[in-house]
Amino acid sequence: MTILHSAKKRYATKAFDASKTISAEHIEQLKAIIRLSPSSVNIQAWHFMVATTDRAKEKIAAACPGAMAYNAKKIKEAPLVIVFCAHDSVGEQTVARIVEQEAQDNRYADEQAQSDRLALLTNHINRLNKNPITARAWVDKQTYIALGSVLLAAADMGIDSVPIEGYDNSILDKALGLTEKGLHSTVIAAFGYRSSEDFNATLTKSRLPNDELFETI
Repeated sequence: MTILHSAKKRYATKAFDASKTISAEHIEQLKAIIRLSPSSVNIQAWHFMVATTDRAKEKIAAACPGAMAYNAKKIKEAPLVIVFCAHDSVGEQTVARIVEQEAQDNRYADEQAQSDRLALLTNHINRLNKNPITARAWVDKQTYIALGSVLLAAADMGIDSVPIEGYDNSILDKALGLTEKGLHSTVIAAFGYRSSEDFNATLTKSRLPNDELFETI
């Protein structure tokens, strides 16, 4: 199976078969894909809340009240739900931790290279933080890189999925204690296997044509 084939067959699953589970091995593989996803300057200012129990999924589903209740059913039925979170702020402590890990992973030829990298990242983050709105948007966008990676990887593994933005951030963040951890949720993804009642499973995939999307310059 090619990656293009996986992209063509992937779709937003509207109903999961609650009787089917995802193996522990596959869950670990999906977590590895998320962990290995790229982020700008390798900042990794993200965190992921993994839910596999009914109790945990109920907490997440409760953040889909009113007009968003249709998403609660998907969350409850899916055997795996991941809440993507971003750090509320990124400062010198975050940068220092990243550089420390990079040093442990032998990414620097010498101490000078490590020192230069620390200075470069610190300056970059300090510039971003001059505009808190821009800084937060930048951090939030990183989580969507990881989201795209794992959705495609799941399809390649034969696992169905759906990204979910239709939820109340304030309810979910409070339920999961994210604020106390210096985090906020950005998006939810549910994983599992499609139900025979999923109307979207048999619909033709629809995308705009290449000539409307791409321009050679």
